[in-house]
This record gives sequence, C-alpha cells and structure tokens, in this order.
Amino acid sequence: MRGLSNAILVCPLIGLLLPVTGQCTNWGLRYDGSDDVLRLASCLPISGDSPFTLELWILRRAGGGSWEEIGDSRGYSLFVHSSSRLYLNLASPGQSGAPDCCYMGAAATYTRFRSNLTVPVGLWVHIAIVWDGAQPVAYINGESDPMVYDITQESFTCCDFGDATPCYTPDPAPTTLDEIRVWNFARSQSDIVATMFTLLTGAEAGLINYWPMDEGSGQVTADWVAANHLQLGITSSSDAHDPSWAIADWLPPIPVQAHTWGRVKARFR
Repeated sequence: MRGLSNAILVCPLIGLLLPVTGQCTNWGLRYDGSDDVLRLASCLPISGDSPFTLELWILRRAGGGSWEEIGDSRGYSLFVHSSSRLYLNLASPGQSGAPDCCYMGAAATYTRFRSNLTVPVGLWVHIAIVWDGAQPVAYINGESDPMVYDITQESFTCCDFGDATPCYTPDPAPTTLDEIRVWNFARSQSDIVATMFTLLTGAEAGLINYWPMDEGSGQVTADWVAANHLQLGITSSSDAHDPSWAIADWLPPIPVQAHTWGRVKARFR
C-alpha cells in the first residue's frame, strides 16, 4: 500500500471500510501435528459417484509423518505422503458409505491415485483436486497434474479435516489450512486459476461448501453455502484437539488501486 493517500480498502469478510493504514487479517487454522481436528457436521458428497472439485490452501511444516491427512469423508480421503506427493483415495462408484459417515461401507473398495507434482514444506500452496468421473487431476498452484493409478483396496474413513478421528489415527500432519471449497462439477484449469486468490460470495453456481475460515476465534468456522459448519476439536467446547487460529499470508504481493472495492482476500500492510 506504499505511495497511496486517502485510499480505502474493504475487509473481505465483514465489509469494514478502513484507511490504508488498517489491516484485513486473513485467518487460517493450524494443526499441531498430533491430534487436532476439524469435525464436519455432515459428510461431504465427494466420491467416485459423481464429478467434484475440492480446493484449499495449505502450509506444510516440518515434522509430519509418512501419511499427512488433509481431509476425509465417507467417499474420499486426501493425504500428503512423505515424498511430498498428494494421494487421493476415492470410493468406487456405488460404495460411498452409510449415512453415519464413519465407514465407506461393508467391504467397500477405493482406488488410490497419486500426483507427480509435490507439495513443498514451508510454502503456501494452492491445491485443487478435480474428478470428472473418469480421471482425477491435481492442480498445484494452478499447474495441471493428471494423477496416476496406485492401488485398489478396502478400507474405511471418517468425516473431518485434520489428524484425530473416531475411526483411525493417521500420521501427524503439522499443517495450516485455509479457504476450503467444494464444487459439484469438474472445474476447468482456467476457472481454478481465475479464483485462486479471490474471496467468493457463496452464491457461485455449483459451489456446495465454502469455508473462508476468517472468524479468527471461536469453536466454529462457518460454511457460507450449506451451513455445514466445521467444529474445532471433538467437542463444542474448547478441548485439546482444537486447531489454533493463525495468520494465513498466502497471497503474493499484488498491485493495489487507490480504491480497492474488489473482494480480494489478502493482508494489506
């Protein structure tokens, strides 16, 4: 914001008008790498049954295990392996699980795919996983990476983002997450790149879940679309499994006009 005078910016979440000396804080949620969790109110409709796009920003820290869990629900799970590659477990069509969310189903099968591109430690990275019904594609910072088949197995999964689940305990994942979005169609590369750095309104066509994660405090981070709010920890009160609120400074430096009326999600200094 250097060199500007009498300019105004709009804080993207609450719409406050501030002078340029003010700051819009972009929050995310930081996992301790042990047992922190964000618990979904309802399972995500992500599986091999229909197309979807899952997007988020992630900051990995050193000290993770072999399989760092990003998130899961009854039809999918997503991990970063110790090789820094993404691994997607996707339930086979028709086996996306029971309504109780905890299991994909009796003797359910899932197919595991892996990326070729990697998710480095110590840098904010934008990830999009796109499933068109036939081929999963990972987009890492907007770069297309068709995922390759790994194995087919039987397993189960839970409904959350993070480390602690009632079903199993994955390896530690010391990460910070922000801006989680779920769409009910396979988004194009150009669409993904066009909205990577922007705050959505929640009314976009095909957007079915959206967590900006900008509350900055409290036990819940709101879903702007479907009220499928995420609870910090395993209880509605503060507990040892709560992720902590942290500054999410993933937006690179951008030119700023004298009046910033757009809904760009950023920290302005």
